Amino acid sequence: MDDNEVYQFSRSETMGRLPLSEQVYLTLKEAILRGKVKPGVKLNEVAIADQMEVSATPVREAFRKLAKDNLVVIKPWKGVRVKGYTAEEIVAMYQCREVMEGLGARLCAEHATEEQVEELKGLCQKMHIRKNGLKLIQPSIALLQPILATKKW
Repeated sequence: MDDNEVYQFSRSETMGRLPLSEQVYLTLKEAILRGKVKPGVKLNEVAIADQMEVSATPVREAFRKLAKDNLVVIKPWKGVRVKGYTAEEIVAMYQCREVMEGLGARLCAEHATEEQVEELKGLCQKMHIRKNGLKLIQPSIALLQPILATKKW
């Protein structure tokens, strides 16, 4: 973790009508989620304000929103750092994902049409034939989304 890691931010032209704090928030959020700013890096309010050509106030507001999203940690008198995750937190996230994916699959199985079931069976057969069936996963996800979207839960 390098406290002095260099990052460069600039506001996107497509965000022109959004409030400045929202522009800063979206820019920082994207950079964090895409890994352009690594966990543990200290974010410098003044440097970000200068780079994005805004005052410090929108940057502070963006930091607060990022903290609510659990993307940064704000420590009074110490600054703002991009949040890193412990092994335990990562395991907990995967456990939640496992439960959610199981629930989604069950709901799809309960509400799928015969045509959709047959299409999924065909995709499964193709995956067993191929050594690398990963390319077939996206079409199956695309097939499952409308099943969930059409039902009123």
